[in-house]
Amino acid sequence: MNKHRNKIAKEYARKTKWSDFIGIFVIFIFSVLFSFDVLAETKTEAVDWLAEAIYFESRDQILIGQIAVGCVIKARVKSRRWPNTVRGVVHQRKQFSYYSDGKPEIFREHAAHYVAVMMAEHVLNTNACDMFGGADHYLNHDIANPNEEWFKKMAFIMKVDAHSFYKSK
Repeated sequence: MNKHRNKIAKEYARKTKWSDFIGIFVIFIFSVLFSFDVLAETKTEAVDWLAEAIYFESRDQILIGQIAVGCVIKARVKSRRWPNTVRGVVHQRKQFSYYSDGKPEIFREHAAHYVAVMMAEHVLNTNACDMFGGADHYLNHDIANPNEEWFKKMAFIMKVDAHSFYKSK
């Protein structure tokens, strides 16, 4: 059996060119570089960014509404359509009003920020998002215009407090 393996290995080595090895090496390097996010977030960073979004987008909402906002962000992180980090999702241009309004993000209500951190941890560490049907969009009817084009491509999931939640069709 060993003689047979050695014969096959020698035959392969004789037929293989250096360019084949270089091609395989390049493919290997690209697969390593692009199979994981070099700039991936730590769990603490993910909680911090998600808490920031929950705080500024829904701190005045009931707790289930805050969780739902966090779940939309989590659904986007899991989807190929959006960036694969919480920071990448919430800081994407024109996606979240708190980040797009040009105002600095300052936590003035410390109790509300604490609750947002707790809700972010809950969203990231449990299966709480299962109850929201994969919602990947929401809007606050006081701010957003439901007549915009993107809105027409959504399937309604539910309304929680001031936000309505939708899933891409």
